[in-house]
Amino acid sequence: MMLAMRKHLKKLSLTLWLVIAAFIGTIFLVWGAGRRGFRAGKDIVATVNGEKISYDEFSQAVRRYADYYRQKYQDRLTAEMLESLDIENQALQDLIERRLLLQEASKQGILVTDDEVMAQIRQNRYFQDEHGRFNPQKYLQVLSMSRIAPERYEEGIRRNRMITRLLDLVRSTVRVTDDEVREKFRQANEKVKCCFVEFKSEDFAKKLRPTEKQLSDFYEQHKEEYKSQREVSVEYIAFDSEDFKPKVTVAADEIHDYYDEHHDEYVKPEQVRARHILVKVAQDASPQLVKKAKEKIEKVMAELKAGADFAELAKKYSDCPSSAKGGDLGYFSRGQMVKPFEDAAFSLKVGQTSGIVRTRFGFHIIKVEDHKDATAKSLGEVRDEIEARLVDQKALDLAKAAAERAAKAIKKPAELAKFAASHGLALKQTGFFKRFGKIEGIGRSREFANAAFSLAKDAVSPPVKAGNRYYIMRLKDERPPIVQPLDQVKDRVKKDWLKLEGEKLARARAYDFASRAKTVEALKSLAKKSGLKVKETDYFTRLGFVRGIGMSKSFTEAAFSTDVGHVAGPVEVRDRYVVFAPLDHTQFSEEEFDKQKDEIARQIRMQKEDEALRAWLTDLKNKAEIYISSSFKRARASRKKRG
Repeated sequence: MMLAMRKHLKKLSLTLWLVIAAFIGTIFLVWGAGRRGFRAGKDIVATVNGEKISYDEFSQAVRRYADYYRQKYQDRLTAEMLESLDIENQALQDLIERRLLLQEASKQGILVTDDEVMAQIRQNRYFQDEHGRFNPQKYLQVLSMSRIAPERYEEGIRRNRMITRLLDLVRSTVRVTDDEVREKFRQANEKVKCCFVEFKSEDFAKKLRPTEKQLSDFYEQHKEEYKSQREVSVEYIAFDSEDFKPKVTVAADEIHDYYDEHHDEYVKPEQVRARHILVKVAQDASPQLVKKAKEKIEKVMAELKAGADFAELAKKYSDCPSSAKGGDLGYFSRGQMVKPFEDAAFSLKVGQTSGIVRTRFGFHIIKVEDHKDATAKSLGEVRDEIEARLVDQKALDLAKAAAERAAKAIKKPAELAKFAASHGLALKQTGFFKRFGKIEGIGRSREFANAAFSLAKDAVSPPVKAGNRYYIMRLKDERPPIVQPLDQVKDRVKKDWLKLEGEKLARARAYDFASRAKTVEALKSLAKKSGLKVKETDYFTRLGFVRGIGMSKSFTEAAFSTDVGHVAGPVEVRDRYVVFAPLDHTQFSEEEFDKQKDEIARQIRMQKEDEALRAWLTDLKNKAEIYISSSFKRARASRKKRG
């Protein structure tokens, strides 16, 4: 069957091409066709135990990562965000890990038969006809449009299944003991409730009036904290890409090639508009909380089946912020929602309502309001946009080349001005500026400022890219940090003094209070006499948030180690000191433990399996001979340096 399906390939429709981009990219990410024009002999990015990773393969992986993030964030994705994601490193590490896993699977003798591969292909609904039956011709069409040979796609499936089986073997080594389950139950179910009195530093600071001498003494003791920031001024010449645009020409073939290589950018993926009703419950919630949430969502489902309006029920019951809009989530494409939610939403027809769907956020009921098929812009529609992009890039490349030529010609600081004059360039000068401040004539530029502050006096920089310009600059002058006079920083000194003295008074008062209040009754009585408010927490666990306190490990540990009715503290919690007494402390319940232990064991197993896989893969990497091409590393470092 697999051989027969490779015959009579035909052209794909637009819809089928979009299926490739949206639904089977995870295999194409690694096994997809490469970009054109890579240089023979210079296309090795890395080797893993002697097995090569080609630049072709790496480039395709990077493209798929970029396309994924573009689809996920759409117009919100900026060049800076894409750079911060470091998709080159993500792609390379994925390829390295995949090589290691496949090598290890082979060592372990893990095999996947042709029948198993075909069974998985048959189950993919994007290779099925309208009746849900596998369609060999559709399968071949989908692969043809992507320029992926069926052999390669099938080998990708085979290797994915090999990896899955290998990882299952690692997971099978995990053991969960009864003691671990009991401790987890104790942490999640043993609870304490406290009353407390707090002493805030700011309350004491408000009553203080520092004298001039106190401020002066404080300033003398902390002078180094009141140094000014270093400031510099530079002179520079700029190579603006706008000035080079008249010299740029773009051939029709270049536009066509760009469109062909970046086709995914002009694809608007399939979208649905949906409403949902969410009953929140954490993924690791106790069985009681899960049961309560499920009962609530089942009640909502019953009302829907009885004819209630979906939007009105969303307003009434949903725990999502979208409840105010009747649960309306607007349009979204694949990759923007968690997988179970996405799968349910995209499987529904317009007007249909799902069953109950569980995600890590809780239980959902989903209703699809509209569906938009995937579309793609033609070359004619985006020709001008592509031409403008290519002009921008070529002009920037010309500006960079001009800046690099200038850098080679300027051997001494004094030659910067001579070069500018002889080439008709303006030699400009900034005033003094701080590292994170606004720069005269430039604005705010991290790249420009970093370069300026890294220069020695009179040194000339290499070309520095900032925005659509390249700069060559000389450090003209600088103002080193100096201790600022008291009269210039007096407000800061006063604020710092008040904070410190307020903390001292709050701490002293809290310790005095704790020394006189040994029981809950004494705490409440003394608080009343002192005009202090006694507050109460809710019941909280060792791992949970404490109402009125927040997340505080020191407070929680003290609370669970103090007997009910006894006073403890003070405990420092951020900007205050707390004196408290436990009012109740729930104990371990064997009956409740028996009800929850299976679910708790499952949660522990999942966590330990993840940890075991991470540790095992790290060990696999440490033992492997992984070589990353030095030329590739230099090229990557150079790109990062150029910005």
